[in-house]
Amino acid sequence: MLAAIVTATVGVGACSSSSSSSSSSAATTSPPNGKNFQISTAAGRVSISLNGKLPPNWPTNVPVPAGATPAGSGSLVGSSKGVMIGVYQTTAAPDSTFSYYTANPPSDPSMKTASPSTVGVGSNFVGKVELTAPVTGNVAVLGRGGTTLIVIVLTGSGTSTTSS
Repeated sequence: MLAAIVTATVGVGACSSSSSSSSSSAATTSPPNGKNFQISTAAGRVSISLNGKLPPNWPTNVPVPAGATPAGSGSLVGSSKGVMIGVYQTTAAPDSTFSYYTANPPSDPSMKTASPSTVGVGSNFVGKVELTAPVTGNVAVLGRGGTTLIVIVLTGSGTSTTSS
């Protein structure tokens, strides 16, 4: 499931699992070892490491709900545009975590989002939304083993406000 949502978040094709048809846009995954995942996509290989550290130079103005903590980072090998992937975790339910990004008015006044989509309920909830300000990218929220993961994929140059 993580493979499918990261594939959709990176924007390289429809959600798919490793058992999908032989379509060239389908993602394939290596078996997760609990903390690391690799996903082959049409845009390149996505690697996620749940080591508790965000990527170097991760912007400090990326909106995340209160109580969310860094869970890891990722990379996209083979992409011609700059991509940064940060993963957060929270104990809040996936649907309430997703509503942080889709609330009207926004939970964070500087945040602007577009094109929200969801599937499932409870621990099977998955939501995706485009993030258009203060940074540009996509956010995916999903439940995994009693924890909610927030996968944020920043595209382009992002912003110059970075963490140390």
